[in-house]
Amino acid sequence: MNTNSLLLFYLLSLQILNAQPAQNIFVKDVKEPVINLNGTWKICLDPQGIFWGEESSKNEWHDIQVPGEAMMQGFPIHHDKPFIYKNTFKIPSDFEGKTI
Repeated sequence: MNTNSLLLFYLLSLQILNAQPAQNIFVKDVKEPVINLNGTWKICLDPQGIFWGEESSKNEWHDIQVPGEAMMQGFPIHHDKPFIYKNTFKIPSDFEGKTI
């Protein structure tokens, strides 16, 4: 997946979650079908190489609040220059074997 695909996936995920009320989401045998991804993420304004790996420099990543507007949080976003977000989260064990 390239940088643009990752960002697009994230933005589409937010749109889908915002479009459906949580009470209409049902997955059999899953206690909490919605995982809240709001909070502190990392942003890299100049992704290079294998940016998603542990070998990327920690100096390239900065904290950012999601949801939120990067420019309003002091990040210089430039037209036609990719930037990326990353975060880790735990998927509950009752999601195993389910389509997410």
